[in-house]
Amino acid sequence: MDNLVRKMIHDVRERVVKEVPENGDFKYVWEEFEVPPVYGNPPKNMRCLSDVGLWVHYCLIKGEEKRVLEVRGLDRETCLKASKILESGTKQACMDMLLDENLVTTIIGIISDFDKELDYEARHPYG
Repeated sequence: MDNLVRKMIHDVRERVVKEVPENGDFKYVWEEFEVPPVYGNPPKNMRCLSDVGLWVHYCLIKGEEKRVLEVRGLDRETCLKASKILESGTKQACMDMLLDENLVTTIIGIISDFDKELDYEARHPYG
């Protein structure tokens, strides 16, 4: 799992450098991977999460332009989704987060949380 997350971060970072302007709107940038059936130490089967993506997109909040770095998860079987914003600010703020040495560990923790959330939602669709 570490290698998949590292590659995703690297690929998004490379695309942000080339495709995300300092100002103005832009087409969102993302990379994603299919979650392998086993991860962690000791191995644990993922119950629900099937795909993980790292996205950078444009957002206008009260007239202020933001670049938003977000992790997203999907359960293809139920079409349930989960997301978490990692950074909201300038292009440089997103780049700084993408260069953070702890980001891999952070995203792996988020992946585990997403799996638990989506599993609960699948088993308790009405709360």
